[in-house]
Amino acid sequence: MTKMTYSLQTIIAWAFIMTAIMSFQKIKTFNCEAYKKGKFSKFIYNNTGLGHWTRQEIFIERDDSIQTEIVQMIPSDNIIYRIKWTEDCKYKLRFIRATNALADSIIRYYAKPRDLKYVIQQSSDKYYIEKNRDKIDTTWVR
Repeated sequence: MTKMTYSLQTIIAWAFIMTAIMSFQKIKTFNCEAYKKGKFSKFIYNNTGLGHWTRQEIFIERDDSIQTEIVQMIPSDNIIYRIKWTEDCKYKLRFIRATNALADSIIRYYAKPRDLKYVIQQSSDKYYIEKNRDKIDTTWVR
């Protein structure tokens, strides 16, 4: 009986230690303050074979409450979002308007009044990696 009790105590101790180690690994060790304002860019890719482009850069300008996106292919068309930081590394975007009337109508139809929610998962001084739903993307600091 003594050996069984000792084995059970050992198993419980190891389970506790492993749980503690795994929880500490999930703690973020970076600060997202640098991404709340500034200029950034990300890339979109067209692998469909339709159209004449395969890669486009999206330029992003962000301040306290507004994020403006400019697609490299059509620099006169801007997409404007309201940005709200819900936690240090989590934010929401809500579509406000696009400067192109057709793009504005299409985005309004598909975006509805819902927020796009992002979580920054990793960072460096040159980029950060974020997740929106199941999509993971890299945003570059300019």
